[in-house]
Amino acid sequence: MNQIPKWILLACSFLFFNSCEEKEKEVLDLSVDESWHELESAPVAVDTLLKHDDLFYVNEQKGWLVTRNGHIYNTENGGESWDLQYTDSAYWRCVGFADENNGWAGNKLGDAGNLLYRTRDGGQTWSIVDNIPEPVPAGLCGINVYSPDIVNACGRIFGPGVFIRSEDGGDTWTSLDLTYKADMLIDIYFWDEMHGIIVGGTDGGFVDSKAIILRTGNGGNTWETIYLGERNTEWCWKISFPTPDIGYVSIQNGRDECSDEYFLKTTDGGDTWEEHVFFTKADCEKWEWIYSGQAIGFLDAKTGWIGSYYHLPTMITVDGGETWHESDFGYHVNRIRFLSDNLGYASGETVYKFELGE
Repeated sequence: MNQIPKWILLACSFLFFNSCEEKEKEVLDLSVDESWHELESAPVAVDTLLKHDDLFYVNEQKGWLVTRNGHIYNTENGGESWDLQYTDSAYWRCVGFADENNGWAGNKLGDAGNLLYRTRDGGQTWSIVDNIPEPVPAGLCGINVYSPDIVNACGRIFGPGVFIRSEDGGDTWTSLDLTYKADMLIDIYFWDEMHGIIVGGTDGGFVDSKAIILRTGNGGNTWETIYLGERNTEWCWKISFPTPDIGYVSIQNGRDECSDEYFLKTTDGGDTWEEHVFFTKADCEKWEWIYSGQAIGFLDAKTGWIGSYYHLPTMITVDGGETWHESDFGYHVNRIRFLSDNLGYASGETVYKFELGE
């Protein structure tokens, strides 16, 4: 048999290792992470357990922050300063606005009927929405304001799983019990008026819960299961779609022992989902704690972040989730929202701002 000349082998080796080095350089270019910074004047959570669960901006300057201890804050200058607009006994879990005046905030602990609040004047005043038909959710975890007319919401984390929707700007509502499919409904996203997904867990008791994604093609009248996890003590947490086809969902891990931890990715507009590891058992053993992913937010198809329920570093990927690295911003990050390809905000122990190029 003829031997391959040594110079060809050396050339091939050179090309192989150089291509690997170039790929590694590309993967490890995390400079985009430097675009995040903490807003010094933003409200700081009372303690690590009282992190800020959600925030929403209608434009580059005007936004709202809701807290677990009943406060709703507003900024008119991109987060440089904040005003306390409203205080209640509610455990604010989610918030969404249709425009500068009309918005809704959801209470995780709405068992007493104080489930959903509405403002018509940009947050200066809020009133309880009291015309949601049975079954009325006991709490809300996710709000998706698709348009001035269409508002979708779901809840809650430890059950029961109920979906509500308004098609007339919040004047009237419909309600649908989904506990037979998913007892925990946590986040919701709609591509258009008819097509959307809800993520959560199969069982409100946590230990027996499996991560689940439901999809509708008729405005929420019916839902089908398009993803069901195999592991117990997991539930889906947050949704991020940087493009119509490419989307990501975080999975929270409730186990108290080290194991690989996962997120979900779709490349076909949510029709199918694949599991990917972002935090390994070795990572857990290094930090001596599980990660328990929460916030997930992608700037584009490849660049995104995942936040932890615990006091662990936010994680960043720049290759669509193939590899993950420690980020330099935020702890306990629960929500990441991007307004454009160079501006975004996140809530956790406080509020963080993403300004590309800064």
